[in-house]
Amino acid sequence: LLFLDDDIQVPPSFLSNFLELLDRHPEASILGGPNLTPEESSRFQRVQGQVLASPLATGVFFARYSNLKEHQTMRTWGFTLCNLFAKRSDLIRFSSRLQGGEEIDLLLELRKAGALFFYSPKLFVFHERRSNWIGLSQQIRKYGMGRGQALKNHWGLTTLLFGFFTVLSISGILIKMGPAIFVLLYLVMVLGNSLFVARRDPRDILMSAGLQLVIHVSYFWGLVLEICRLEFGLRGRAQTRGAALVRPPSIKIGEI
Repeated sequence: LLFLDDDIQVPPSFLSNFLELLDRHPEASILGGPNLTPEESSRFQRVQGQVLASPLATGVFFARYSNLKEHQTMRTWGFTLCNLFAKRSDLIRFSSRLQGGEEIDLLLELRKAGALFFYSPKLFVFHERRSNWIGLSQQIRKYGMGRGQALKNHWGLTTLLFGFFTVLSISGILIKMGPAIFVLLYLVMVLGNSLFVARRDPRDILMSAGLQLVIHVSYFWGLVLEICRLEFGLRGRAQTRGAALVRPPSIKIGEI
């Protein structure tokens, strides 16, 4: 099965690359690749794509927006539901409790079962970026909510609290040096990454810095709010999507 978003552009060689990779890696349950920024994008969208592809801005998830080398993995970081091939015989139902981040839950469940994933830059698509700051913030906050659901469902509250207090302890060491130092270190990191992202066009430095701040704050906000909602019942019940993955009849490649 192939999962695509409705705002992506597929290159002409997309399906032929998939068949070639599937022939070389029949053991893979998941095949996927990056979603790249379209060439005809606006300046805001172009810089946004560059920031998303930066490890200091999006952490391990930068692989979703970058052309990395082909590799087999059991890690879920480089895969997203806007561009994902999944072996039908290995799929499970999507949980109706999820409000977003369905691929996170799916991939974590498959990883528990020992499934193998294969990432290839040949399986790239062009994905339209958000056109304004508010749209980007809403999108990233939703990503944070999806990750919060996955963390709660797969790791449990104990692990989350342990991670939270570990981060808090490290932060406390820095704060003892002075709150200003803590903030300064973060801003230096953002500025340094902005200089790297905008190395080809210095006019993009401030926009790059602002995009990083929006991404970090929106993701953290969505993550924390969703964990609190799931654990303590804040903001009422989640609206169920009711969209479960039902296995279709057997279809041969030649019949498509």
